[in-house]
Amino acid sequence: MAYHLDRAGLVGTLNSRDGEESPRIGKRRLEAVQRVDVRVRELAAVNPSRQGTGTTLTALIARPSDSVVMIAHLGDGRAYAHEHGRCRRLTRDHTWAAQQLAAGRLTPEQARQHRFPHFLTHAAGVGSRSGPTLVECVVDTRQVYLLCTDGLTNMLADLELECTLTDVLPDG
Repeated sequence: MAYHLDRAGLVGTLNSRDGEESPRIGKRRLEAVQRVDVRVRELAAVNPSRQGTGTTLTALIARPSDSVVMIAHLGDGRAYAHEHGRCRRLTRDHTWAAQQLAAGRLTPEQARQHRFPHFLTHAAGVGSRSGPTLVECVVDTRQVYLLCTDGLTNMLADLELECTLTDVLPDG
């Protein structure tokens, strides 16, 4: 679904070079994500087979002249920063299980084994029209960013991702 959206509109908005400074990147990203939300809703409105369809989104924008990267996040895709052999998760899943875990109602093991671990509480195209979570990170040239879907994180725990990235990335 996500690939078939107005991809050019999203990418065009994120890559616009209209002289805006870094703090406005967050506003531009928010507008791009809102466009995705509107487009998913439009597709569902004209095609009954897509009723209730939503999509997750994890996007990162950085320009060489900026000292920060911005991440927009909806759903259960994730963003990580890897540096000095360590992985740091930059986003939190927008799922019922993650909410219960954060509230102390489930243990990590219970959340993983719950029958609805990926029931989304926040996604583009469904539910309320609240915006994405925006994360701003100071750029360090030694960092590598990983953006991934739940397809990867369902297969590998955070520690396994860290070990894999450490094994495949060059030192330094």
